[in-house]
Amino acid sequence: LIVFIYSSAYIQSGTILPVLVWGMVLLALFSILTTIINADNTPQISFAIALLTVLVDIICNVRLVPAYGIIGGAAATTIAVGAGTLISLLVVYKRFHALGDFQSSIRIGLAASVLLVGVKLLKTASLHFIIICLSGCLVYGLMLLVLREVRLRDFIMLVIPSDRD
Repeated sequence: LIVFIYSSAYIQSGTILPVLVWGMVLLALFSILTTIINADNTPQISFAIALLTVLVDIICNVRLVPAYGIIGGAAATTIAVGAGTLISLLVVYKRFHALGDFQSSIRIGLAASVLLVGVKLLKTASLHFIIICLSGCLVYGLMLLVLREVRLRDFIMLVIPSDRD
């Protein structure tokens, strides 16, 4: 992926992607959770969690970068965002007594896992990368449809916007 987008001069940055991808997943969840906290008219709580996350990131970077280099930095960021996400999750649960549908999370995780296994098995040249990504999106969407996580109506709404605005 790195060579396809940039050049072989950046190939070493590919070693941190497996670590950072988890950090980015946690960051997306963190963003959703802090938005929920903000929607409850308590942005000061989100700010405090973000500040704590940054402090954890600094501490982890100071400890991990000298020992593990760039991978230590990626791990530090992933750990910090994980801590912030966990705190946000606890705040949302305490305030609203809900975290979402567990069965829905399992279905989405199952569809994503099938896609991950497929992509791992289809290691290919960078030219085919775009085809694999598009095929992966199609397979993921079909899996969600088969698992009844989404309905055909949801896909149609993506293509044909509603006039209810």
